[in-house]
Amino acid sequence: MLALAGPNHDAHNDYPHRIEEGSVSRKASVTNHRAVLGQDGAVRMTESLLRKTPLQHIISGLYEDPMTCGIGIGIGAGATVTCLDGYTEWVSETYPQITLGWDWGWQFVSGRSGYRRREAPFSNITLVDQDGRDIGVADTARLLGDVIDQRDWQDIVGAYLATHYR
Repeated sequence: MLALAGPNHDAHNDYPHRIEEGSVSRKASVTNHRAVLGQDGAVRMTESLLRKTPLQHIISGLYEDPMTCGIGIGIGAGATVTCLDGYTEWVSETYPQITLGWDWGWQFVSGRSGYRRREAPFSNITLVDQDGRDIGVADTARLLGDVIDQRDWQDIVGAYLATHYR
């Protein structure tokens, strides 16, 4: 598995809570240094802590339904829209373990093509403010998207797809 770390951040430093049997209490309060598993199953953590948490790629894949891509929609004489859409899933090696997944598309934007995240991510994370209060679903989704967009995940997904879709 490959670690997903933000630019200028060592994925193996600055996060002391790797999974070790019996080493982490479930009764810790949310701080910039510790996440908490809520009774609802969500992992509550600050954005700052999320940005420090290394994530490992577990799977990526392609959607095979052409209707998700809009194939067959004309864009001009003799041309039709084509696309490549898929998904990717990542996890932490922390307790409580976090999961983060998102749909992506291969898109041509401003003269360049590449993988781009589409829409809100899927996750077991609820982001909280510095006082431990939930910031809400919409703000959590927006900030999770920002975190993904600022990390280098595209090459890892591309390499995975290249070995699994020959």
